[in-house]
This record gives sequence, C-alpha cells and structure tokens, in this order.
Amino acid sequence: MTYVCDQKLTEKLEDFVRQGGHLVTTMSGMVDETDNVHLGGYPGLWRRLCGLKVDEIDTLFPDHPVSIDLLGHAVQGGILADLILPDSAKALGVYTSEFYAGSPAVCENRFGQGRCVYVGTMLDEAGMDVLMEDVLDQAGVACNPADGVEIVSRVKNGERFTFYLNHADLPKTVDGLFELAPYEVRIVREHIE
Repeated sequence: MTYVCDQKLTEKLEDFVRQGGHLVTTMSGMVDETDNVHLGGYPGLWRRLCGLKVDEIDTLFPDHPVSIDLLGHAVQGGILADLILPDSAKALGVYTSEFYAGSPAVCENRFGQGRCVYVGTMLDEAGMDVLMEDVLDQAGVACNPADGVEIVSRVKNGERFTFYLNHADLPKTVDGLFELAPYEVRIVREHIE
C-alpha cells in the first residue's frame, strides 16, 4: 500500500514491472506528498500500471466480511471493498456476496514483461495464502510456506548469497543441512563460477 506517491516513484515502479517485475498493491498512487488527490480516478497515478479504475470504495463493518472466489478458492475480504472497473486488467477474484457480487475483487494487469496485481479488499489469511502462492509461482520464486522458512538468493560478482529466515516460533531444519532457531536468520555465501 503506497497511498502517497509522486510521478518519479510511479515511473520507477512502471520500469520495474515492465522489465519483468511482479508488484502486488492495494489503495496506492492516490495522493501527492501534500495529501492532494491525483485527478483521474483511483488508483491515481497507478491507473495505467494497474490497468483499472476504482469506481467507488465501500467500507465494511469489522464483523461483516465479503465473500470472494479467488482463483477457484472461497476466501473473504474485510475493511474495504473496492468497486473495480478493469481496463486492461483481468479479474483473478470476484466478489460473491453483497450488491457487488460478480464484480472484480482482485485483478492482474500484464505490463511489459511483468505483472501488477491489484487487491481491492483486505484479504483474510486464506486469501493471502492463495494470492501469494500464485504471485510467487508466476514470478518463478520457489517457496514452501507451510514450513515457515523463507529462502531467498541473490547473486553478485560471482557469489551467491542465500538468506534463510525462520518465521516460526519453533526450530526448523532446512533441507537436512542445518537447524534454524526460532526467528533466526542465516546468510550462506557461496562462490559460483
């Protein structure tokens, strides 16, 4: 969520996605640094990147979630429900309850070599799991969210740095190689040719 933004940040993100990046966002690009609304409809400066227009934003009572079919999974959203009008974006998830049943709740827009995903509500945990599994799969990022360990690699100047982050409150064994204490982070440096 990048509610406040300027043209420079918008251009950087457009370049990132155009060159193959994957961006997931919600309620972004709406106002400038003085909280003046960018004209032309929401998501403001990010309309082209997101490939859609938010026609209206509905607020929901905390105890009144909205049902969504997200990539074939029944999930829920809360707090807000955007009424989305896709331009070049396509729906990944649609509302299945309330007066906006059948309207897009989550959309993706292919932009250059990359992808921008706009989420029009605050997804529940199951919804975030479904969405992020799809986003990571589309981005070619291997992960096993069930085990609670995040593994990320970076390569520079003939060396690979692999970051192991244990997000769990229990020790975790990584590929039978070593054990991470609860919330431990370990960086492994390798020379590659």
